[in-house]
Amino acid sequence: MRKRVLFLCLAVGCGNLSAAAQSLDLDHLLHYKDKYIRLGGGVFFNNVYTYSDDSRVRQQPFTYTVGGNVNLQIATFSLPFTFSYTNRQYTYTHPFKFNRLSIHPKYKWVTAHIGDCALSFSPYSLNGVMFTGGGVELAPPGSGLRLTALYGRFLKATEPDSFNIPAYARWGWGVKADYEKEKYKVGLSVFHAKDRRSSISTPSDFRSVYPQENMVVDATLNTTLTKWLVIDGEYAVSTLTRDLRYTDRPSSRAGFLAPLVSGNSSTTSYHAYKGGITAIVTKAQLRLGYERVDPDYTSLGAYYFTNDLENTTLALSRAFLKNKLNIALTGGAQHDNLNNTKVRTSKRFVGSASTTYQASEKLNLSAQYSTFQSYSNMRSQFDYINSASPLNPADTLNFAQISRNASGNVAWTVKKSETALHLFNANVGWQDAADKEGGRVRAGGGSTLMNSALTYTIQYPKKGLGLTAAVNGTYNTVGLANMYLFGPAAGISQAFAKSGIKTGLSIAYNNAFADGASTGDVWNLRGNATYTLHKKHQFSLSITDQLRKTRSGVAPGKRSQLMIASFNYAAAL
Repeated sequence: MRKRVLFLCLAVGCGNLSAAAQSLDLDHLLHYKDKYIRLGGGVFFNNVYTYSDDSRVRQQPFTYTVGGNVNLQIATFSLPFTFSYTNRQYTYTHPFKFNRLSIHPKYKWVTAHIGDCALSFSPYSLNGVMFTGGGVELAPPGSGLRLTALYGRFLKATEPDSFNIPAYARWGWGVKADYEKEKYKVGLSVFHAKDRRSSISTPSDFRSVYPQENMVVDATLNTTLTKWLVIDGEYAVSTLTRDLRYTDRPSSRAGFLAPLVSGNSSTTSYHAYKGGITAIVTKAQLRLGYERVDPDYTSLGAYYFTNDLENTTLALSRAFLKNKLNIALTGGAQHDNLNNTKVRTSKRFVGSASTTYQASEKLNLSAQYSTFQSYSNMRSQFDYINSASPLNPADTLNFAQISRNASGNVAWTVKKSETALHLFNANVGWQDAADKEGGRVRAGGGSTLMNSALTYTIQYPKKGLGLTAAVNGTYNTVGLANMYLFGPAAGISQAFAKSGIKTGLSIAYNNAFADGASTGDVWNLRGNATYTLHKKHQFSLSITDQLRKTRSGVAPGKRSQLMIASFNYAAAL
């Protein structure tokens, strides 16, 4: 109860604080011809009940989530804020917040962000990480200039123990400037984050978590040289101190940003480059792209990074037959081990082709194909030791991983009239993967997966009635085992226009087989109902009941039940 009261107080308090911090043009407000005060956005409430007689399914029985996006507008001044709260319990302490509240007041070309926010500068710098603090965006009209600044806490301090994920309190700031004209756009951003060493009392060395500091400088350029030629590029340098507890001097690897951070022997600078050339000729578009990211490149402003790679891509797309047929081709190569310090080097080759064809107003066809080949060369130290000549070592160990994907879809409007609509859809997907060693596929080293579905839908618009029948099938080979899943599905929906009620009911059955023997079956029963009141309030209830029987495991032959009931309320303001 205390959490709910605190949550409501924060919402009201932050709203009043933000409004008081802004200046309003009262003269403009008195002469404003439209509504002086307008309230927009929406709020929602979701409640989920879960039941299962299977002891292996461990879910909190009752969970609820409250959230919304509300916008209060007074003349040209707007005050939007977002919030979310859930009672879901977690068995460990984490350095992130799941319950959030933020407000985004806006007046003319000034926008502020207060509370739990997320801003992005670049994939190599600040990229969508949530923080608690504030930010501001300035976009003076007609200037082509856009400025962004922020400051806040990115991680909260978490003491280490046998369950918790340890973390130092991390605070950071950032600034970004973009300048755009008709034929070019340039940008420059700086992001800095630093952990507070004193924020936790127990050192977390045993979890390999150390206090860090990071600064990233990122520059971008996009320019149109001619009507048919566009060039874009990006360069980023990230200077990271991996352990602030060292007191020695930084080495030569620290880079030119070392004086701006707490540099020591654990400080290293990393670089990332990305660029491309796009040519547009008549209905064809050709693009050549290049990307290089140093090994161990990272930023404390992103959740995840893929580094140690060099990419080269070539893409071509063109439209034919008065834009009814579109074809796109893409090819590229990637490799890692840029510094030649790894024992294993991987090379990847990617190619894809896709096409869409609108044969008529009633028939649409599409198909896609892609191949992914990864080659690895592993050099063992014993190759050099056992070699007859150090200058002519033994052959390296060569591995290759090949993956191919294909899919197709047919959408056919069988019948279309004022009273009825008949739709047929067919799709199939195929994936094949294999591991090669020494030019041969090892026994059990390949797998194949095929998915297919046929769906027929009948709709009666005036009656609000819809009928659906479908058949699904999956075939899978993994190693030496063959498995397939097959089953039908059917559904019916009914909308009552006058009352604002929509209902739906569906049933599906799937039977699984392995090497010709049945391994189990699953029944899925789903029902839902939605009621809309005055076009602004929507109530919905959905119930899913799953009955599963397996012929192996803890209780073979026994059917288990999993039921999930969900109630939702959404209101538009």
